[in-house]
Parts: sequence; C-alpha cells; structure tokens
Amino acid sequence: MASFQELLLSFICLALSSIIIHHFFLLRNGPNEPPLVKGPLPFLGCAISLQRNFQSFLLQNRAKWGDIFCIYVAGQRIHIIADPVDGIPALFRNRNFGFGDFSASMRKKQFLNTVEEIHDTSMTNGLYANVISSLLSLEAVNVLVNRLLAHSEPTLKRLVESVGNEWKEVDLIDWCCRFVFELSNTALMGPSFPKDDELYRDLMKFDNNLVTVWKNPEIFLWKEQAITRKLIQRMKTFYANGMDLSEIVRVRVEVQFMEDSANLVKRSPKSTDTTLTFQKIFSHSHGLHW
Repeated sequence: MASFQELLLSFICLALSSIIIHHFFLLRNGPNEPPLVKGPLPFLGCAISLQRNFQSFLLQNRAKWGDIFCIYVAGQRIHIIADPVDGIPALFRNRNFGFGDFSASMRKKQFLNTVEEIHDTSMTNGLYANVISSLLSLEAVNVLVNRLLAHSEPTLKRLVESVGNEWKEVDLIDWCCRFVFELSNTALMGPSFPKDDELYRDLMKFDNNLVTVWKNPEIFLWKEQAITRKLIQRMKTFYANGMDLSEIVRVRVEVQFMEDSANLVKRSPKSTDTTLTFQKIFSHSHGLHW
C-alpha cells in the first residue's frame, strides 16, 4: 500500500501536470475572441511581465496583436483596449459611464473602501447635503481662509528654520509642495496634524499613484495599496489623539460617526459603542485635496 508521502507526491505531480497541460495546450482564445497573450508561466501567465513594466508590456503586445487583445493573469482573462498613443488601457475612454462608476472604482482601489461602504448611499447623501453649507457657502469659505491665514506664518517660519541659517541649495518645487502640504493639512485638520518627512513622502506617493491606480487592475496594486494602509494607520493614531478640525472635515466626520452609530443600533439595539471606519474618513477628508 502506498504511503502518505507517495500519495501526496503523486497528487502534486498530477496537479502540476494538469496546470502545465492546461496552460500550454488547452488555454486559448475562442474563434470570435481577440488574441490571447498567455505569458510564459502556468497560472501566473503575464503577471511578472506586467509587474515589471506595465506600459512596455502593453506597447509590445499592441505592436504584435493590434489595439484589442486579451492577457491571462493569475487565472483571469483581462481584455485590453489599447490607447492609440502609448498603449495604456483606455476602457473608460471608450464607453459611456457616469462619474459614479469611476468614483466607486477609485474608492475601492485607491482608498480601500469595502463594497458595503461604497454602496452606503445614506452616508454619501449625508455628505453631499453638507457640502454647500460646510464648504461652498460664503461663511464657510471665510472661516477656511482665516484658518489658512492664521497658520501660514507659523508654517512658513517652521520651514525656514528647518533649512537653517547657512546658505543651502533646496529644490524650490519640493519646498513649495512641502509648504502647501503642511499649510493645507494644518488648516483642515488642526495644528496637531503630523509634519514628519515620512508622512509627507507617503502622502506625495499616494497622490502620485492616482493615475497608476486608475489604469492598472487591482491585482497589481499591492505596493500602492500598502501605502494607503500605512496612511490609514497613521490617521487612526492622529484621530485618537484629538484634533482641531475645520468645519468641512468636522461635518464629514460627524456624518460618518452618526451613520456608523445607526448601523450599530440596527445590528444590536443594546449596543452604544461606535467605531469610525478610517478608510471612509480618510477617503472623504483627503479627497478634499483633489
């Protein structure tokens, strides 16, 4: 009778053989489907090539297969409609869609909102209802401008002191970005908002990742989403320590807080504990900078 190790080894060999046979002999496009780019590796397909250089990979395959083709990645078929200029996927540019589709996609990929959070229309409607009064009204604009003016001098002074008294060459664009970063976040979130270099670099990466997140499938966004998770953790600590919020952020946090309270009561009427979902707060507050 065969031992357990022999049975396990036989099963592994059978599974590997099946995967290899499926990839090299059975996996193919149908008669009415676009060309299929399978990639060199079973199951993974084109994953490594895409991760290494997404744009170059698309350019090479567009030159070989034309503007419409299909790539096989981690057991999934992804149809590509190539841009006529540089081969970047242009699915959104080639079909009619509402902004809600784009917003839902970016909230899921960029801000890591769950499907339940994205479909939470009551919270979204509550936020929309407060936009005019807390952001667009004359009074709200005056309050926000006054906060900016109040924090501009201390922010500028701190940045000048960080350079030092000696002559030093600095990147003007980077210095101005740092000034806008500190001033805007201090005005919106209060003077206790963290000002360390690590948070600044992470937020700049987060903003610069917008186009990458939009054009790439979520399966390839593990680096970009790791930055988002790191920022969410920083926001948890920041919110827990207290802050002097501006009106627009305070209203949005209150809407979130009330919505979570209502949901908890629905699930458990005896429960009075409330928990803020920081993915949603982060998306709604940081989205103001866009």
